[in-house]
Amino acid sequence: MKVVSLFTGAGGLDLGFARAGFSTAVACEMNKDACATYRANLGPEMVEGDVRELIGRLHSGAAEAVVGGPPCQGLSIAGKMDPLDPRSTLIDSYFDAVEKVAPQTFVMENVDALLSMKKWALRLSAIRARAQAMGYGLFCTVLNAADFGVPQSRRRFFAIGGRGMTDDEVAAIVRPVVAALKTAPTPAIEVFRRLGPQGTALNPATSRAIVTFSKNPVMRPTAYAGMLFNGAGRPIDPSRPSPTITASAGGNKTHLVDEEQVFGSGRSFSEAYHAHLSKGGAPGALQIPSTLRRMTLEESRAFQTFPEGFAFHGPTSARYRQIGNAVPAGLAFVVATAARAVLDAARSGRESGFDVAA
Repeated sequence: MKVVSLFTGAGGLDLGFARAGFSTAVACEMNKDACATYRANLGPEMVEGDVRELIGRLHSGAAEAVVGGPPCQGLSIAGKMDPLDPRSTLIDSYFDAVEKVAPQTFVMENVDALLSMKKWALRLSAIRARAQAMGYGLFCTVLNAADFGVPQSRRRFFAIGGRGMTDDEVAAIVRPVVAALKTAPTPAIEVFRRLGPQGTALNPATSRAIVTFSKNPVMRPTAYAGMLFNGAGRPIDPSRPSPTITASAGGNKTHLVDEEQVFGSGRSFSEAYHAHLSKGGAPGALQIPSTLRRMTLEESRAFQTFPEGFAFHGPTSARYRQIGNAVPAGLAFVVATAARAVLDAARSGRESGFDVAA
């Protein structure tokens, strides 16, 4: 079973689809560092360039599946949420590729706001209409990676299409597959203890960003939210999946790890400082211990469930960005398994003579 992979990045989706039995016919990505990462770890199928230029080279039947996550900055609550952001139009380019290849199934990944916010209702309606016009039933859902054994809370939108099916038929296939793959949450401490303290051969130090107190701390019910320290990175509660790994990590936006809490006494400086502030204590009155530090690249890789030994290319900031931009490979496998079930049903329907898209 072949896949055309678009907006591929470092290959998180492709890893999940490979695990589910697919192989990549062609992948396309503009970022040169991500392309180098893909070729070094996954294979030579990567085409470096604009997806819109690749479309003319595709043909009907090139693959049984088309997958990809068009850039989401125009839709994300982390961005400006600008409907006119030109990057948002790349969703249309993605469906141009689906129309050209005419696969049995497709998977489009994006931010959860596409399904959860009324602001994007018209955009979602246009996606549904485009799929229907091409003869695909469509099931749209938001999945949290933490529900499937990924040690990270990360909510993503997925649109899964089935050729010659109705929306209800695709939903009836996908829902039980996804439900069957749900697991208990994996706490962040499992990642930290597996890799060991920062500075070892398995977990080299990679973020030089220092940790200081926020001049105007933002308080929340727990120490693991709000803003107690400089930058947008949050302390990680080791008893729970980590917060979402972001593409802007590497500097002050990198999440925080307390090695005393994970490897030592179990005491959390963040919790102690939060308690201090809650009692009316002055901001910055305590001393930040050396054990409170930023998350490493290797830890970021593990939280995104890229396999051990997966080597990222480019400057440090580019490697953090590739990791943060990716679909966790573990979540990609869940979606790929559902897409394979849709593909099998679509094939069965075609052989029975009721493929409406033929």
